Amino acid sequence: DADSSRRRRRRRDHRGVPYEEEEEEEEESVAVTINGELQRLDPNTTVAERVVRPYSSLGKLSVTVFLTLQSRRPKATGNEWHAKRFATLPEYDDLEERDVARRLAGLFLDNGARRVVVHLYDLVRRPPQMPSRASGANPGKATVTRFQLVWPSYALHLLVHSLVWRDVERFEVESKGKKNRRGGETFSFDWVFKMRADAGWLADAPLPQTFSSSSKQRHKDNVVAVKACLTWDGLNDKLALVPRQHADHWMRLLEAYYDPSLSGYKNSEQFQLTLARRHAIPVVQVNLFPVLDFYWWLPALDESAGCFPWNYAGYNVHAKTCDCIDRPLCPVLGRKLCAGHRPLGPGTNHQGNQQQQLKGGGT
Repeated sequence: DADSSRRRRRRRDHRGVPYEEEEEEEEESVAVTINGELQRLDPNTTVAERVVRPYSSLGKLSVTVFLTLQSRRPKATGNEWHAKRFATLPEYDDLEERDVARRLAGLFLDNGARRVVVHLYDLVRRPPQMPSRASGANPGKATVTRFQLVWPSYALHLLVHSLVWRDVERFEVESKGKKNRRGGETFSFDWVFKMRADAGWLADAPLPQTFSSSSKQRHKDNVVAVKACLTWDGLNDKLALVPRQHADHWMRLLEAYYDPSLSGYKNSEQFQLTLARRHAIPVVQVNLFPVLDFYWWLPALDESAGCFPWNYAGYNVHAKTCDCIDRPLCPVLGRKLCAGHRPLGPGTNHQGNQQQQLKGGGT
């Protein structure tokens, strides 16, 4: 747990000239949660520059970053979904893990985070799966009771959300006694901004106030904002900007998975939509989040380090259009697609020549 020094900020205009001293407004607070695997978190992650820095630079948002990450990633096997994606991931020993975590905490603090809470854990076994029906040789097309058994990674998706949420709740409880900005004696964040460890940002994140009226903790207009693409008949599960009043139900995914009254979904996107409907959570789907999965350990089509996997980029290779980001950023994405064939790239190598289909690794 690391803290930045608390400094009074003098507000400046667009020319950098300080305004006259005025009474500082009370800060609102946002928990930026990052879950997944330590090895997949870019040591120079753009979350620091594109989320933490613009939020904290306003002087009105206190940012706490939660790094809840699996540390000992098992070696990829042929049974893993497209295992070749992870064949060149770095491997850290105990000392290297600590060093990477410290440097990441420093990166977030240098970009204005008030605190960074780091929780590394070792995954001994997968969570047990609820009963379902196998969908046969064509996963994704059949209707099943719950997550399809051919994709056991779904249970891990739920686990990482519940783990980081426990860390957020623990932090709020341990902060009891600090007056929140509404004058109460208990502390709670105003927003939770949840994202994956491999999130790669192409531009600054929109402010929480874009979607919510946080001045009232349980305001009827407070909505959860998600991306309006790659929904797979549900809600995009890569990222969500969540008002605190909805965060419990949105983040406690593993607990909800074991609720026998919930069924009728086949992927995590449909599961998130099921929960939103169950708890009457208002959701807005927008393409205002310039962020996509980013594999920092793999080369891009332009031969630069790091790339966006085509399977999760929403990029039309022939039309050169983008489903998930604004048009001005689309050419950048096109150059930074991963080299290779699906799920990495559009079937081309570094020189743009067609490649053969990669063999093995998943369905």
